[in-house]
Amino acid sequence: MKHILPIVILSLLPAVALSQVAAGKTPRPEYWMMPSPWPDNGGPLRELINQDAGWSRTREIIDGIGYWPILLNLHFSDDEIRRLFAKIREYKLKFAFEVQVIKKEYPTAEISFKMLEDHLQRFAALGAKVDRYAFDEPFYATKHILCKPDAYAIEETAAYIQKLRRKYPDVTVGDIEPYPVLTRAELEAFVTRLNAECSRLGVRGLDFFRLDVDWQSMNTTYGGSWVEVKQLEDFCRSQGIRFSLIYWAANYPKLAEMKLADDLTWYIGVMSQGNTYAAVGGTPDEYVVESWVHTPKHALPEEDKTSFTGSVLDFYNRFLRGFR
Repeated sequence: MKHILPIVILSLLPAVALSQVAAGKTPRPEYWMMPSPWPDNGGPLRELINQDAGWSRTREIIDGIGYWPILLNLHFSDDEIRRLFAKIREYKLKFAFEVQVIKKEYPTAEISFKMLEDHLQRFAALGAKVDRYAFDEPFYATKHILCKPDAYAIEETAAYIQKLRRKYPDVTVGDIEPYPVLTRAELEAFVTRLNAECSRLGVRGLDFFRLDVDWQSMNTTYGGSWVEVKQLEDFCRSQGIRFSLIYWAANYPKLAEMKLADDLTWYIGVMSQGNTYAAVGGTPDEYVVESWVHTPKHALPEEDKTSFTGSVLDFYNRFLRGFR
């Protein structure tokens, strides 16, 4: 499958976006970014904290920044965390955590929530305000790592939502799951059953569902298609749930292994995914440019296409300007 669409399609996308707005297909989408946590143990986020001038335009077009609490706790000093949340308030941005719910090392909601609370106790003393929580693939971990039945993922994830909503009633809560290793049918059934279990527990279910598409493996390993991703988008809206999509360079790990990755690999991959999903009519409620691979190594400056904010800014100019 060719992931980089012809230049003629690129040139038409802004017009496509404007026509979708005119047709009223989707309300104003949110735009989030999550820089890679790995280079220099949080170096890209540290650049954002310390170098205001390097991303002034990017701050104007994003709704919020996401990160991982376990890595924020591990890699950042009290002074850095205090400065981070002061900057978030100053810029009037939202902040999100991507949290573990079910993992091999943390197999229950009780264990995972206790770990989160330990981190939040430290962060709160440093001025933290967290607006939303996204769950790091609990359904996938249950099926493919713990090898437990689907009901286990539903019960434990619902228990985590219950704990989170009771302690922090004003936050936005959502789940992230991978595709196509999990099929469309499996994902739709999970979301439906999870929200039913939350209703049984007397708490609100998911506010959003975020898809992590491994588009590199679509035609090589698991199958799947962008048309099915669009169908998942439509399904979420039919359930009153915001559809959130991660944009990333899914081909980067393979290209890096083959020593074919370079400084532009991330940028080209993210823009390619944007082209491909737009071409099937995809319009997420939340666009999330997120890297958990070891690139881009730098967040700044935003004028540089090889930096993380460079990709975030150019992605916005091509795919979101007409919606906002």
